[in-house]
Amino acid sequence: MEYGLIGGKLGHSYSKTIHELLCGYSYELCPLPTEADARAFLQRRQFKAINVTIPYKKLVMEYCSFIDPRARAIGAVNTVVNKNGLLYGYNTDYLGFAHLCEAHGVELAGKTVLILGTGGTHNTTRAVALDKGAAKVLTVSRTPDPEKGELSYAEAVRSGAQVVFNTTPAGMYPNVGVCSLDVAAMPGLEAVVDVVYNPNKTELILRAEDAGVPVAVGGLEMLVAQAVYAAEYFLGRKFEDAPGEVRRITAALRRETLNIALVGMPSCGKSTLGRLLAKQLGRPLVDLDEEIVKADGRSIPDIFAAEGEEGFRAKETAQIARFGKEKGLVLSCGGGAVKRAENVRALRQNTRVKVDPVALLFGKRGVGGNLHRRDRRADRRSAARGEEHHLCAGSHQRRDGAQVVARPLHEIQPFFGHGFAIAEHIAHLSRAALLGAAEGFVFQRGDAARLVARRGIFVDLLTVADEVFLEIVDEIDRFAEGRLVLAAIHQDGFRAKHFRHLGQQRRAAVARQKVGSAAQKRVG
Repeated sequence: MEYGLIGGKLGHSYSKTIHELLCGYSYELCPLPTEADARAFLQRRQFKAINVTIPYKKLVMEYCSFIDPRARAIGAVNTVVNKNGLLYGYNTDYLGFAHLCEAHGVELAGKTVLILGTGGTHNTTRAVALDKGAAKVLTVSRTPDPEKGELSYAEAVRSGAQVVFNTTPAGMYPNVGVCSLDVAAMPGLEAVVDVVYNPNKTELILRAEDAGVPVAVGGLEMLVAQAVYAAEYFLGRKFEDAPGEVRRITAALRRETLNIALVGMPSCGKSTLGRLLAKQLGRPLVDLDEEIVKADGRSIPDIFAAEGEEGFRAKETAQIARFGKEKGLVLSCGGGAVKRAENVRALRQNTRVKVDPVALLFGKRGVGGNLHRRDRRADRRSAARGEEHHLCAGSHQRRDGAQVVARPLHEIQPFFGHGFAIAEHIAHLSRAALLGAAEGFVFQRGDAARLVARRGIFVDLLTVADEVFLEIVDEIDRFAEGRLVLAAIHQDGFRAKHFRHLGQQRRAAVARQKVGSAAQKRVG
């Protein structure tokens, strides 16, 4: 082995993918179940360079002829380079965690920092906090030692901390949904950082988001960053733009690992779209209705007849919990799945994008802008047949500089015979447009959807009350400029009329602006 990773259990490691995307060399995962196995491996020294993970970050120090001062102070080595038979040890976890905090604007100077856990990563995060000027660093443990000044989780809530670091495995795959800290009861929290990276959002991060904590971020970027800095030691050279490499690899990982959730009512096209997306992106398709039938042994009508909707929803929740924590899937969910908050929460763990196949795409120009001529003709033909048929196309540049290209999306019912065509069309959208357009996954209803519209994230409008719908349309009109919003609407004249009206207003405003600009030029 030239390059690789050693540790006790490596079944869910992303390290091989990261290093091979980063540098192109072969990178092997080498699980060593026992300490004897690890010692034998290190004594043989048959490698160029390795990363080390739990439980061997301290043990490996015994075999190093040189240990970087920072690694020695932390008491852990995660990167080892073999130089002519002599092992040199470094700690790039420190650099990775520092990058994560800096990238997300976590202010540490003068702050009280609360660290959950007492393991090796605790020392790493503590060193970063102190080096960045934290006024106080407190440690939280399930079995606190008062002589060491450690706090219980109940005491931690009253600590007055502004920043929380989680270094425990709580909430890590496959044991998701676990969190011992009540962040909602901690006013004044400014940031919550979790070193756990699988799932993408742990229960701690979800709670922090729900509590409105300004910065709530998981550990994927830390994992990537420590790998980037480890690769510099492996190869003996610096990257020209190490932070840029971290962003590139992190984005690639998220594209490959985060799920796509299709949520819609019967006959909306989600199954057809799901199959096409799965084929296009090389992902497994999980139809939750089919999984319910497999697990229960009865058809969905039989389940409803025997146990009612409540019984069916309980089975649906069990399947969403089962698959929501997995990664790299296309999930097809019934429209009623979002009736339960726990289902939405389970999907948020590893899902960045939610699509309703019956959809309109709002780009920078608003609804109806930049339509192709042939699409206008199709719209008129559909209107003549009594079908509601809306199209929107175009492209815009988001404020973060990313270019999003949007093809026409047809807001039509599959039983008109267009379901396969629309699904195929959406399936061929670029990965950037499909997976990179949203800042996160939010599936809210009612008044909360207005907040979603402000943030430029995907919005579902299928079942909100008419008066709330009108308010959301207004919010989209005000806040959609320069952002991408995907909104699903009912196939009825009331809502279609207001979306058409919004499009007309947009076009009229643009026309007035153009006329005004031309007049100013003539005057000038």
